[in-house]
Amino acid sequence: MQYLQITYKIGTNESFVADLWMQCLADLGCESFEQTDTQLSAYIEKDKYTEAVIADALAQFPYEGISYEGVTECEQKDWNAQWEQSFQPIYLKTEQGSVLIHSPFHKDLPQADYSIIISPKMAFGTGHHATTCLMLSEIMQTEMVGKQVLDMGCGTAILGLLARRRGAETVVCVDIDDWCTENAKENIALNELDSVEVRLGDKSVLNTNQLNTNNDIERFDVVLANINRNILLTDMPTYTSVLKTGGSLLISGFYEQDIPLLTNKAQTLGLSLVSQNSNKEWAMLHFKKQQLF
Repeated sequence: MQYLQITYKIGTNESFVADLWMQCLADLGCESFEQTDTQLSAYIEKDKYTEAVIADALAQFPYEGISYEGVTECEQKDWNAQWEQSFQPIYLKTEQGSVLIHSPFHKDLPQADYSIIISPKMAFGTGHHATTCLMLSEIMQTEMVGKQVLDMGCGTAILGLLARRRGAETVVCVDIDDWCTENAKENIALNELDSVEVRLGDKSVLNTNQLNTNNDIERFDVVLANINRNILLTDMPTYTSVLKTGGSLLISGFYEQDIPLLTNKAQTLGLSLVSQNSNKEWAMLHFKKQQLF
């Protein structure tokens, strides 16, 4: 399969700008990225590349500091081999126990209370990104035994898999990208876990193939959403509507500067802040539903 490398110059010290542009490129089909302080390279299958579409997205991008430099064809490589060389295991230690994230090809691994096998391909969620680490840590501190869990924007399904490992009764994983949902199914099989369902789509799929019904609306004890600020602001009312009273909403994928905006939105929905954490300017918020919405 032939790949193209799209190169951009980074002309800003605001690190979130490049991160947001990478998210835009990912939504347009780019599968992996390389970044330095001054340059960003995005990789996309040649058949998926449309110059006008990506150029228009950059023209509408609301932040300054990203400028297009050019596109070139990549030499043919064994991309899976390249990925295997770069993906290192992650060992996360918390007061509630230890978590090991690794791939099938990793050897001589340490013992951990919870082991998750991930064959990530190009889907987001290996545990290396600060937001994933924040969510994994909060899942370890949240009661999961016997719970119904929803993992929105699941990527590799790493969050849902840890929830199931920690005793969640059922998990529903949702993503709009078919690459992610196929990868999620593969990872579920690798971990030999049952009662984990994968759905392709957005929030509109939550009222179909119901696991639990209450007035014809699915209800969950825990909702996990590691997405981005704008989607969280738009979809938080839906997350709240399917959350049981007393249930927990864990969100990440945004910066510390966005905390007041998201907290204010949550308060209008009857959610109260339980805890928050941050890592490398990224943030995580844990809310609890206090009343029916």
